[in-house]
Amino acid sequence: MTRHDDRPPDPQVNGGAAVGDMAAGRRGDWRRNGGAPIHVSAGASGIERPHDAHGYAVDLPALAQLRNAVTRHAQQFGLAEGPRNDLVLIANELATNVVRHGGGVGRMWLWYLDGCVFCQVADRGPGMRDPNHAGDNPGDLNALTGRGLWLIRQMSHQVHIETDGHGTTVTVTIAA
Repeated sequence: MTRHDDRPPDPQVNGGAAVGDMAAGRRGDWRRNGGAPIHVSAGASGIERPHDAHGYAVDLPALAQLRNAVTRHAQQFGLAEGPRNDLVLIANELATNVVRHGGGVGRMWLWYLDGCVFCQVADRGPGMRDPNHAGDNPGDLNALTGRGLWLIRQMSHQVHIETDGHGTTVTVTIAA
């Protein structure tokens, strides 16, 4: 897998609010429904990614290599085995969503800040139809797919979704 620069796929998907603003609840609509709180916004006002975040291309051929990279970073960030496995599954679900629903290509960034590990994935897909309810429930238990965002919410401490007609950015926080 080739490591790429830290530019997002589109300037519109990079956020602007500081992590402290999000944690203090000063922006957006935080709610809790069984899993991690989800913040949804229609514009570019998300968690600010540091310039030295580790960035990777997301596409179908890179999925296995992304899981390996996430595992390495989780170890470097000091995550214990349980949260490390959660982060790998979260990153895999987000990357798979890019391939299936987000236009097939995107970017993933990983970073550690203030005792938390962040995984951010952005695409240039059509956006999410109903981000306010994304991952609220596990969906049809007989379906083979459709539980990714629900699983992500169950395994993370915070989920932030930015979406519009030009793409979606999901930022997940896991306490180290």
